[in-house]
Amino acid sequence: MLMTFVLAASMLLPMPPRFDAVVTKAGTLSARHSHIQGICVSADAVYVSQYKDLYKYDWNGNLLKHLSVKPHAGDMCYANGEVFVVYCGDKDAIEVYDEDMNLKRSAIMPRGADGISCLDGVLYVGNGNAKI
Repeated sequence: MLMTFVLAASMLLPMPPRFDAVVTKAGTLSARHSHIQGICVSADAVYVSQYKDLYKYDWNGNLLKHLSVKPHAGDMCYANGEVFVVYCGDKDAIEVYDEDMNLKRSAIMPRGADGISCLDGVLYVGNGNAKI
């Protein structure tokens, strides 16, 4: 499933100087939550979110850690040794995990949150809700 996401993205965007596909081992992603919500990478790992699950893989597709989390885990990004995960639903929030997927802190997002990215130390949060 992860390979499908990576290959689909490569068809939409210009190819970067280096392109790696990661194929997850069969059965490691939840079949009940049919698609990936977010993906981000560090030099050592690939992080994936599904509706109620977070995963950490090595670059060979081996599952290193799985967390069952509250719904609805969405987009995610990696910056400065931390994984930022957006949760949308009754209480929109951003939760911050260390590289070993231990929860470090969280913040309620009163205006909602859908997408997340980080550039030069600035966290950008997208909002597609009508709550603004």
